[in-house]
Amino acid sequence: MKKLTALLVSTVILLQLAACVATKDADSTTDPSESFSDLTDITEATEISETETETETETETKITVPKGHNCSVSGHIWKPATCTSPSICSACGAKKGSALGHSYSEATCVKPATCTRCGAVKGEPLGHKWSEATCGKAKTCTVCGATQGQVMKHNFAPATCTKPKTCRICGYTEGVPLGHEYVNGICIRCHPEAFTTTTTTTTTTTTTTTTTTAPTTTTTTRPDEGEFQ
Repeated sequence: MKKLTALLVSTVILLQLAACVATKDADSTTDPSESFSDLTDITEATEISETETETETETETKITVPKGHNCSVSGHIWKPATCTSPSICSACGAKKGSALGHSYSEATCVKPATCTRCGAVKGEPLGHKWSEATCGKAKTCTVCGATQGQVMKHNFAPATCTKPKTCRICGYTEGVPLGHEYVNGICIRCHPEAFTTTTTTTTTTTTTTTTTTAPTTTTTTRPDEGEFQ
């Protein structure tokens, strides 16, 4: 009986010791997410930095610096240089290199020189340089090809015996030549000076004579009867 009791007591003690050891091991286990928290933060910061490099704009982008980051130990976290600013460490503000400077495109007729990285502008647009309008084309910019206004109308010279109607401005032709019209072997259109035109003017004068006859009145005086007694 005593041996059985001692065996039970020993078994209970062993079970208690095993439970204590298991609890201690569980308490000493470290959360993986906590042990790699710093590494995770640094990885995220690196990814943000790469995104900023690809953007290449003047837009200010905030980079998350891992908590407790030490540039002397872990290195700088550089923001890319811009047209007006060198590369700057987001953690300590250290600077590296120099500003990129603007990269300007050529100015156009309607747009000034513009930086292809940040959009900054310089100077003024060139303005159009217009050529004169012609019969077949409106006023046109010799730099960019823009057009303005209306196409001019043709200004035709009359057709001749050998040439059709021709525009005095651009040389465009329309219709057909008139062809020669001969009289006695000479074209009256080509050589009008060879023909004399006589104009006869006839003037007729009419004279009208009018005779007027006035009536004559005769008066007879009879003598008194006493004169003959």
